[in-house]
Amino acid sequence: PEPPQLLGPATEMPKAVAQPAEATPPEQLPPHAPVPPLAPQAVEPAEMALPPRPSEIVHPDAATESEPAMQTNALESAPEIAVTGQEPPALTVYCLGPFRVFQDNQPVTDWPSNKGLSIFKFLVTHRERPVAKEVLMEHFWPDANPDAARNNLNVAIYGLRRALRRTHPDYSHVLFQNDSYLLNPTMHIWVDVEEFVRRHAQADQCTQTGQLEEAIDEYRAAEAFYQGEFLEEDRYEDWIVPVRQSLQDEYVGMLEQLSNYYLEQHDLETCILMANKMIAVDSCYEEAHRRLMRCYCRQGYQHLALRQYHLCVEALANELDVEPSTETLKLYVQIRQQSPV
Repeated sequence: PEPPQLLGPATEMPKAVAQPAEATPPEQLPPHAPVPPLAPQAVEPAEMALPPRPSEIVHPDAATESEPAMQTNALESAPEIAVTGQEPPALTVYCLGPFRVFQDNQPVTDWPSNKGLSIFKFLVTHRERPVAKEVLMEHFWPDANPDAARNNLNVAIYGLRRALRRTHPDYSHVLFQNDSYLLNPTMHIWVDVEEFVRRHAQADQCTQTGQLEEAIDEYRAAEAFYQGEFLEEDRYEDWIVPVRQSLQDEYVGMLEQLSNYYLEQHDLETCILMANKMIAVDSCYEEAHRRLMRCYCRQGYQHLALRQYHLCVEALANELDVEPSTETLKLYVQIRQQSPV
């Protein structure tokens, strides 16, 4: 199947994550965070957009009207990187599982506020195009009047810039252009979500061209990047929910592809591993339960196969208040009768 289009227009309430950029080689990733071991090869670094011209930058360091030090001319406050040519910072961002950020291999932990951190997550997720300030105001301060929301946004952005400048005091990480905010495109940014989506898309392409072994390698590489739900700490952020669900659906889909492949290859242990990962995400996923029932039965563990059926029945009753499908019940009867499955 075609990979989902994950980036909505920046002027609308975003519904999902940006399409992946070219990946940063694994050797450039920080040693502090686990790098998935199954990525089969290094890839070329992402092509970085040209830095904005100073005349296009509308005061990237402006915070609030109460910050006189920041009220300089737009030309004077252009990013230092555009003038001196010094090496821009490298950001490594993990959104799948615990949220972690590294700047030049050093963890970023001194975030200014929950709102500032949330805005950073939003900009990272939609980093391929600017995000209108009205979108941020409406999303993060929906009940505030426009003046209060604008002031709150300025304060949050100012604090975010200060946090990111701990190691790069002369660099403008967050730009403001044409009434929109964006991460400075001269930064080298690697995001695990983008790598996950890129690998999945590559696997699907290999599948469509009949390159099965290459597809499995890419599925396994993508699967290794999924260390947990998207921004798992943010359970109640409305904009995160559809992104999380889209990525989770991708993850379960590739697990199903992998488990089916290993079942056909008679690698029952690996098939069991993949099926259990599916159930960990969705306890009511009947296909995963049936796959486990078949694997256990083929291993000679009829009692485990029957137990799996009852676990399936229990999950469906508790979560959905439904009974197993006819297909699941038929498989259960076959196992009870010791028929080949």
